[in-house]
This record gives sequence, C-alpha cells and structure tokens, in this order.
Amino acid sequence: MLYPTLLSPALRLSREAISWRSLSRRVVEIAVDVVNGADEPVAPGDLEIAAAPLGAFVPPAPIARVVVGTLEPGERRVITARVDRGQLPAPPTGMGRLFAHLTGMDAEFVELLDRAEWDGNIHVNFTGGEPVEVHRALDIAVQAGQTTAATLFTGPQAVELAVDVRSKEEWQAKTAKMPGLALLVVTAPEVVSRAQIVVNVTQPGSGRTVAVEFEFVAI
Repeated sequence: MLYPTLLSPALRLSREAISWRSLSRRVVEIAVDVVNGADEPVAPGDLEIAAAPLGAFVPPAPIARVVVGTLEPGERRVITARVDRGQLPAPPTGMGRLFAHLTGMDAEFVELLDRAEWDGNIHVNFTGGEPVEVHRALDIAVQAGQTTAATLFTGPQAVELAVDVRSKEEWQAKTAKMPGLALLVVTAPEVVSRAQIVVNVTQPGSGRTVAVEFEFVAI
C-alpha cells in the first residue's frame, strides 16, 4: 500500500500536545499527542525528541527517537518516551544567586536542579514535518507574600524580554538580563493561588519570539 509522503500538513503537532512528568527521581516520561488530520493514512516515520536547558534560543541535543507506525485518517495517538534524567540537560545553577546579587534583587532563588520535576525545553519533530518546541518550568512553589527568582538561558545574541502574568490574584513579575541569561523575579500575593507567567524572549535581529512558560503556586 502506498502512503502520502507529505507529512507536515497531515500530522498535527502542537505545543499544547507536548508534556512530561517525572516517574521517579531518575526517570522522566515525555508524551506527545499526535493526530492525523488528513483523509489519508500518514506513512510510518520517526518522532525525534531533543532537549535543552530552560530558556530560549538554546540549541537542543537529541535524547530519544520513537518509531511511529501508520496513523489512519482522524486517528489520535499518544507517543511516549522514557529517558534517564541524567540524559536531560541541567538548568543553570549558581549563576542565579550571583545574578540577583549583581542586580540588587532581594529574592529567594529557585534551584531548579533540586526540584522533583525536570524543567527545560523539549523539541519534537516528525519525519517530513516542522519541529515544535516548548519551554517550561511548572508547579514552582513559593511562600505566599514572598519573592522568588529563577534563571533562564537566552542564547548568545542580544534579546528583549516581556512578561505576561496570568492569574486571578495580584502576582508581580519582573525580569533582568545579562549576556546569555535572564532572571525572572516573582512576588506572590498573600493568599494561596496559582499564576502562569510567560517570559517572551525576542531576538531583535531575527524578530523571532520564544515563550518560556512558568507556573508558580503560592502556598
């Protein structure tokens, strides 16, 4: 049987369809929800997964390749890959405290390396398609009414930063930057609540913007 070879329009990959969770301190499971949106089967191919430290414009390194069989028209399938956490790039450490000191920011620094969940960038590409990438650090706990900070990489070129805060409560967020790094400083309200905070990192030269997603929980 012959299958179409133009896979990109047919196989739906989106940022929202990519997720991961820690099964243990050593194993992380990455899941990709794929959908064949065409009227014909999608030919078998490889789902390539790469990872990079948390941030924007950071080159990823391959960590897994999953062979995906034929997808029938309208078929949805969740593709998973389990990887050793040691294969995943570590977040920036140490620099955040120095950064906060140099910028005069008084904050409790979040050591992402010590968290149960892995924080970083995942890049996914299916044979013949366009790569999709996500940049996330979720469920970061902060004491209500306190200020905390986290570091993200921003690549070798100059960037501009913009912060988008989404919450029903009064969360505050600001950024500072130095070459290759940015610091996100967040102050939680006095009540238990959640906030989604997106740092939009833009390269003026290319005009490209990458969204780095954070989720904070005031406890």
